[in-house]
Amino acid sequence: MVAGSVRADEYQDLITRGNDHFKKGEYEHAIASYEEVIDGGKESAELYYNLGNAYYKTINIPAAILNYERAIKLDPMDEDLRFNLKLANLKTVDKIEVIPTFFIGEIGEDLKDSVSLNTWGWFAIVSLWLSSLLFFIFTNISSNTFRRLVFFTALSLLVLSMGSFGLGYQKYNAVYNDLEAIVFAPSVIVKSAPDQQQTDLFLLHEGTKVSVVEEMGEWNKIRLADGSVGWIPQETIEQI
Repeated sequence: MVAGSVRADEYQDLITRGNDHFKKGEYEHAIASYEEVIDGGKESAELYYNLGNAYYKTINIPAAILNYERAIKLDPMDEDLRFNLKLANLKTVDKIEVIPTFFIGEIGEDLKDSVSLNTWGWFAIVSLWLSSLLFFIFTNISSNTFRRLVFFTALSLLVLSMGSFGLGYQKYNAVYNDLEAIVFAPSVIVKSAPDQQQTDLFLLHEGTKVSVVEEMGEWNKIRLADGSVGWIPQETIEQI
């Protein structure tokens, strides 16, 4: 227990040191302190946010975007995070048009990001438990009016439980399974197949966000927000 608490103190000292360096404009030193904490296995939205800010100050836009994106995965509703990410994206060369989504899909995305993964889990469990309890009560009461009220309340809670489970599952995939990355190479030619001799499709520049849909050796098949697909060397991107 003592060793664990000391180690926690060391991490906190590094974070405090990084914050002090940042306030003094010593951004490279701040980066080194924050990165040491992350290398030690600690992470938080605030830590990635501060690291992204430090990289932004050093004009390392790909690294700033990478860490803002990592922070948003942990805290998707933080407005300061989203604003800073938007500022960083304005400094990238590639302006990718996002494929429009049906408004119901947009509502689902907003709902999914409105609370944490753990909260969706608790919503699903508590709603299911209450629904089961009310269905049990429903089978043991005689008043038709009260039975109807209990039945529809239980049914609503069951639907809420299923919806919470579905949104929680989507959020789990977004955080842990969906592979997204940031282009770190100054520029990279996207190929039609995982081979340098294959057809050139288009050019990407540093800071662009991509989805990794397949891996083959030292190549990754990527998809852009506009639906474009191709292959790039794995070494040119950094996973979020």
